[in-house]
Parts: sequence; C-alpha cells; structure tokens
Amino acid sequence: MRAYLLNAPRWVLSVATGLFFGLFMTVFFLIQDGHVLPAVIIGPIGGILFGAIMGRQAARQNNQVMEALGPLTPPALRKAIRATNRGPVPEDSQIRQAAYRLTNLQLHQLSRQREWSLAFFGLLDVPTSSSPLPDHRGGGPPPPCSAPS
Repeated sequence: MRAYLLNAPRWVLSVATGLFFGLFMTVFFLIQDGHVLPAVIIGPIGGILFGAIMGRQAARQNNQVMEALGPLTPPALRKAIRATNRGPVPEDSQIRQAAYRLTNLQLHQLSRQREWSLAFFGLLDVPTSSSPLPDHRGGGPPPPCSAPS
C-alpha cells in the first residue's frame, strides 16, 4: 500500500489502474493474436472499463484505511502502514494504535472474503479437475515407441 495514493482522488486512481490494465491487455492481445487492430481497440476499452470500476473500489478502500488510521502526519502514516505490513511494533502509542486499527480493518476485510473466495476458486477448479473430455493434444495413451531399424 502506497501512502501517497491514500489521499488520491478517485479519478487519479481510475486513470492509474485503467492505464496499467489497458497497457497489459494491449500487449497481451498483440502477443497472443498478433493482430494490431483488435489489440488497439480491446486494450483501451478494457482499460477504461477496468479503471472506472477499480478506481471507485480503490477510493472506497482508501477511505476505509484513512478512517482506521485517523489523523496522522505523513511520516507517522507511513510508520503505521509499515508496522501493519511487516513490523516492528512502534514505540509511539498513537502510531501503535493506528497500526492496530489498520490491522483489524485488514483482518475484517479478509475474513469477509474468505467464504466467497473459497467457493469461487473451488468452482473454477471443477472444470479442470473433473473433465471427462480428452485434452487438446488428442488424449488417449501415447503412441508406442518403435526401435530404430
């Protein structure tokens, strides 16, 4: 988590996330397909849509983080985030309390995601683990080896 993005407006977060996603999608389609026109169309459209959705989501999460951290100076904010992510426990009680509140927020967010993520990824695994169809290489046993003559 970058402290300088916590106070960024929603449009900045939308542009940042959409730009990276759009560039990735453009390069991905260029490598996968090799055709320039679909890549140049799909990449930016995907970036705009992704940025609009993720910018809003990121701004909402950043607001929750800032509420949990409370009124801190930028250096204290960075110390609280660092203490939450990797330690050590801060000696300053104000920073320690902010890190504690941020840790509780992250725990709450992750516990809310646990149920649906297990079900979602379990459903994604079903087609790959129980498919009765042969794979795309033809399936069946490998051809017998023949000795060179």
